[in-house]
Formats: sequence, structure tokens, C-alpha cells
Amino acid sequence: MDEAILRAVNAWSADPWVAAWANFASSPWMVVVISLPTALYLLYKRRFMAMASIALSMGVGDVVTARILKPTFGRERPCRALDGLVKVSSCGVGKSFPSGHATVAFAFYVPAARAVPYGWVLYLPLAGSVAFSRVQLGVHYPSDIFAGALVGSAVGIGGMAIGRRARSRKEREDEAEAEAEA
Repeated sequence: MDEAILRAVNAWSADPWVAAWANFASSPWMVVVISLPTALYLLYKRRFMAMASIALSMGVGDVVTARILKPTFGRERPCRALDGLVKVSSCGVGKSFPSGHATVAFAFYVPAARAVPYGWVLYLPLAGSVAFSRVQLGVHYPSDIFAGALVGSAVGIGGMAIGRRARSRKEREDEAEAEAEA
């Protein structure tokens, strides 16, 4: 079933507009388009712990996927393992399971969605587009995307918990400092 879904979705990439969108959604420019306005908003609101939580989550998600999970599972990318896929981009390096793009997209999505008004509505389609583009390009199976979204969401939840704990500690220290000055 994984291969059948992959082939059906990848076939859409024969359309140049679909291929262009998939390539953009998988590119570093998508990170800039999503994270730069978010960072500027959080800087303006002085939400430094939220920014740290997002950055930590994305970094940890990338490391866990690239350094631990992909080498452990060693699943070959479909663009190397299967014939007959529409190839509109390079196959990429490394292994397939889980998708690093999906992991990082959802590691961003979870803490950012909580930090920005209407973030759940704004960021879910963007994270989903990044993840889905990987299947469209034929570089990941749907199960790679699903696993990456789960790993990224779990890491994002962990990043939020660390940020909340650090913020609480800072608030307690600020209160103690204010009392000492009084």
C-alpha cells in the first residue's frame, strides 16, 4: 500500500506546476518563508523562550532523524529502490526512514503553533506541504512522512515542555529578585 500511494502521488509531479511547488516546499526557501516572519513576530513580542523552544525542537529533530533513526533503519529511498517514478529533483543523500523534512517541519509546527495566534491554522498546512512534497518528489514513502511527523511532533512537545520549565524558572528568579530589592 505504501508503494501504491507513493506512485499515485508521485505521478502528479509530471505536471510542471505541481513539480515546481513540490521542489519549493522541499527547499531551504520554504524554511525562510515560514521561520523568518515567525521569528520577527516572536522578537517583536519578546517571546524569547518560544523562539528557543522552536530552534531547539528543530535542531533535536534533525539530529535524532539523521544521526540515530535513519542509520538504524537503513531504508533505501524510493527514488533509488523503485523504477518508473517521476524524478523532478535529485534523490538526495542518506536513507529514507523517517523523513527528516517531515520531522523538522513538525518539530517547528508544534511549538510555533502554540506561540503564534492562529498558529495551528497557519502552520499545519505549511508543515503538511513540506511533508507531502517529499512523497510527490519520490524521495520518501508515505510511511516515512508519517513517522517523521510523529517524531517531529514528539520532539516539538518536548521542546515546548523545556521552554515552559525554563520560563517558569526565570519567572521565579525574577520574583525572588524583586522581593529582595523591596
